[in-house]
Amino acid sequence: MRCAPRLLSVAAAAVVVVSTATACSGGSADDASTSEAALSRWSSLMGTALLDEEHGQGGAGGEGAGGAGLGSVPAGAWDLLVACNGADGWSFRVESGPDGGDTLARSDVPCGATERLSVTVPESGGLTVRAHPLRTAPEAVRRGDVPVHWYVAVVPEGFEPESRSYGLG
Repeated sequence: MRCAPRLLSVAAAAVVVVSTATACSGGSADDASTSEAALSRWSSLMGTALLDEEHGQGGAGGEGAGGAGLGSVPAGAWDLLVACNGADGWSFRVESGPDGGDTLARSDVPCGATERLSVTVPESGGLTVRAHPLRTAPEAVRRGDVPVHWYVAVVPEGFEPESRSYGLG
């Protein structure tokens, strides 16, 4: 199985950002280690379940509210497979360009199943994904006390993963 360099760089950047944020959060080293391991397991599970390694444009994810720039996504029509866990739902906004711009799609996604968002990436290319808890989420989720993981895979239009629901085992 061949792994695209851009996928590895996006995954590495996501782990570095989450690791840094977790380490700076004031929690103990064990908390950070546990959190990083959980995010790593989640990202691996979602990458295996949702990515189209042959034709897709990679994916990104994180723990808690945040975002990810996917600068390598070329112009054209793409589907985003979006998933989350640890809460009833999560709100996603997809913007043009790797640093954000025009809103291309927005959706509240129920956690535990995969949601499909269709977008047309403009000629300049790239996407930014922003994720945050629903306004109706419990206070602990909104504060970040409860770990919520999210993941977005950029796939060709119409790509169907083997399953659109998942469990963490």
